[in-house]
Amino acid sequence: GYAKAIANPEVVRAIQAGANGAIALTFVEWAGGEEQEVVVDWQIVRDPASAKAFTDTLLAAPRAFYGRTSISSALDFAMERLRASGVKAERQIIDVSGDGTNNAGRPLEEARAAALAGGVTINGLAIINESAAMFGGFSGHTQPPGGLPNWYHENVIGGPGAFLLTVENFESFGEAMTKKLLNEIVFARPPFDLAQNPALRF
Repeated sequence: GYAKAIANPEVVRAIQAGANGAIALTFVEWAGGEEQEVVVDWQIVRDPASAKAFTDTLLAAPRAFYGRTSISSALDFAMERLRASGVKAERQIIDVSGDGTNNAGRPLEEARAAALAGGVTINGLAIINESAAMFGGFSGHTQPPGGLPNWYHENVIGGPGAFLLTVENFESFGEAMTKKLLNEIVFARPPFDLAQNPALRF
């Protein structure tokens, strides 16, 4: 889904139309408190060739983890990667995609507050994973009271222009990620009707 979005010609055109004509991207997989891995290190994406180079590296990597869900540790790790990027950016964004609540690592409110204090915007992509209920004991994690989108809105996203998208299944992930990237690149209100998309917040 990420690879499909980054290589999307519409996304590449949006990047080229920006003030700098380029964005810096890194891709991190994460799970439990000590489980974070840089799958694609920082690369500059400015044209179809550089977008393809990024996605080729991403697609070649096996899935790194099948552990718990430490959003707090993922945010802390992402902040370290931003500091190590060597890129001076006008905006810094952490995209958090997941299908459950924080259940490992330090308190999420602490990690979130530290990221926001650093001027970073945190956007979210909440994936509805109804199949988790079949495995027993996971429904409260993937379907918290009020729903996962509401939990993400209250506990994860934040910063200037922060927003949340909800994905109803893993199959529609690529399309949602494309919309998410386009909104982040152009830094404008997405062309969605909020009445029809209550999970989309600003």
